[in-house]
Amino acid sequence: MGKRLRKTRSICCCISPRSLHLPRHVFSCYEADVWTEIAKYLDGASLMMLALTCKWFYTVMMEDTVWKQACLRDLQVADPGKVAYKWIKLYAAAFDGSHSYMFRQTEKHI
Repeated sequence: MGKRLRKTRSICCCISPRSLHLPRHVFSCYEADVWTEIAKYLDGASLMMLALTCKWFYTVMMEDTVWKQACLRDLQVADPGKVAYKWIKLYAAAFDGSHSYMFRQTEKHI
């Protein structure tokens, strides 16, 4: 009789002990600050598209500071300080087309 063959093990992935202590989502609290900085350079449509990707991005992108920066940049106005309204509503009102007029329109609507 021949030698007894040893059972070979298949390749398996190892589980890192660090992976057991990580939160369920892949984003950390430090990355929220990074994404807030990135959001300063995005327009309103891009902010909304990013917010619709997942709950985490929705929470980060819907912060008032993100929309304040977008309003101040896109409307080119000075910072008024503390305000009583939501910046996202101001941004939507400014860019939804309801506050514009056509060139041939006699009465301007602002």
